[in-house]
Amino acid sequence: MFFKNLSGNKTHTMTLGERKGLKFGILCDTLHLQQWQTLVIEQLILEGNALALIILNKEDSPPKSKGIRRLLCYPIKNFIFLFYYRFLLKPKSKRMLSIEPWIKEAILLEENAKKVKKSYYFSEKTIEAIKSSEVQFLLRFGFGIIKGDILHAAPYGVWSFHHDDPEVIRGVPSNFWEILEDIPVNGAILQQLDESIDCGKILWQGWFPTINHSWKANLDQAYYGSVEWPAQTCREILFKGADCLKNKPFPKPAPMRFAPINCIMLKFFLKLWANKVKFHFNELFRAEHWSIGFIESSIKNFIGNNSRPENIKWIRSRSRRQYYADPAGIYQNHQLKILCEHYDYKPAHGEICLFKTNHHSTIYRPEKVLLNASWHLAFPFIFEAEGNIWCLPESAQSNQLRLYRWDTKKEELMFEKIIISDLQAVDPIIFHHNRKWWLMFTDKTKSNYSLHLWYAEDFRGPYFPHINNPVKTDIRSSRPAGNIFYMDGRLMRPAQDCSVISGHRITLNEIIEITPFSFVETTRFFVEPPKSRQHFKGMHTLNTAGPYVIFDVKQDLFIWDNFKRRLLRKTKKIIVQ
Repeated sequence: MFFKNLSGNKTHTMTLGERKGLKFGILCDTLHLQQWQTLVIEQLILEGNALALIILNKEDSPPKSKGIRRLLCYPIKNFIFLFYYRFLLKPKSKRMLSIEPWIKEAILLEENAKKVKKSYYFSEKTIEAIKSSEVQFLLRFGFGIIKGDILHAAPYGVWSFHHDDPEVIRGVPSNFWEILEDIPVNGAILQQLDESIDCGKILWQGWFPTINHSWKANLDQAYYGSVEWPAQTCREILFKGADCLKNKPFPKPAPMRFAPINCIMLKFFLKLWANKVKFHFNELFRAEHWSIGFIESSIKNFIGNNSRPENIKWIRSRSRRQYYADPAGIYQNHQLKILCEHYDYKPAHGEICLFKTNHHSTIYRPEKVLLNASWHLAFPFIFEAEGNIWCLPESAQSNQLRLYRWDTKKEELMFEKIIISDLQAVDPIIFHHNRKWWLMFTDKTKSNYSLHLWYAEDFRGPYFPHINNPVKTDIRSSRPAGNIFYMDGRLMRPAQDCSVISGHRITLNEIIEITPFSFVETTRFFVEPPKSRQHFKGMHTLNTAGPYVIFDVKQDLFIWDNFKRRLLRKTKKIIVQ
């Protein structure tokens, strides 16, 4: 049996014997669901779970007014929000689709639940039907607030989505207040409901970047980004047992938010307009320009800001059009060699080049180009194995992960093999831990927040995907930023915090647990760009080599070639539309 993602690619082969999926039911108000909800069901079924029960809400609703009377019935103070949300805001994720193709395979049960204030209580007949159907969990796609015996009718309870971080934003509308209040991170959870509102066990959780110039895009990102979470929770149950749900943390709920009033909506529209102008301005007139720094220091001192900034040496491009970034080091014969990405905005292309350093130089020029290909190359990750030094650069555009061996005499990278094909891996890293080789990267389509984990017995492969990829969805600490190291007995993983901007700063995550069936890490430290007169805006690579710490920092500059490319792209988009 294969687990598959929504694109249909095989992502895992069951190695512990053939296992049947779980039986589940859905609670809904109609036989038409939002598109993202149908994708949730489709993903569950695709992985071998069975939709066995549909409970349809048959609540008697009062007759609706028509025409002008209907408009007059709208609450005046919320009129702008209700009108805009109903008639103008149309995210793709919320398009209504029929679920009739699945009805044939499931029991259809109509329920007129008892409503007490805003809560629904289900009849004994429905509770017994749930138990007799042997469904193991229910997905709530309707009925509003649910209380009573139904919460315990299925072994794993009732699962419900909340598309915000409940510790920051709770209530309605989804993914709205983050834009209005300039909150850079947008959260979502899948929870197991209990009697308290938004205080159930968190089954899965993720954090996305707030798209502050488009509410529609912000909604689509959060809804589509959470589609696989019920299927991932099922995988956890199948491979780790029911106990995996017992110790899930409870959120500390934030104050409840309600539908925005008219003056708030006017402020929101002004905010959207200003953010859109700023977004397009930055796309045209601001571009990343990276420089490399290195310092003779322990990683612990560097993280604790105990290193003196004046001791940092810099590798900079003299041209605005080009930059050097993603440094990794080889320390041999008391000399530091730095491999890095060399990027040129004119062809919009990266290659891997080599710098040699010494104590006397203040200006460094590249010694040679090590790798150049028809595809973009970046992030030359360095590791040691079998007495040799190996390099695993990012080559996502080639749809391959390619391994190279460092030839010490020739100072060249020799192609070894393709580790994995049909894979767009961004910023890949490899490390050895607990008698296995672990490969980490983010997916090209969600490069800043979707972390994937693979494993092998040998660093050359074959590699197998983790049972629950992506193992982490977090814009603040997913994308790899450098080599794994131990600090005070802790296994630390540098990652990029892209919450404010891409490559904002480095987070250091302690890996608590890593197996083919589980992955747990927690953020321990943040590493900010060194203070300088240049006012660096970001930092996204941190590596060690011998006694050195190597990193990169960025400034935002106007670059003519970037401006031309962006302007042409925007012009074409306008013409096509």
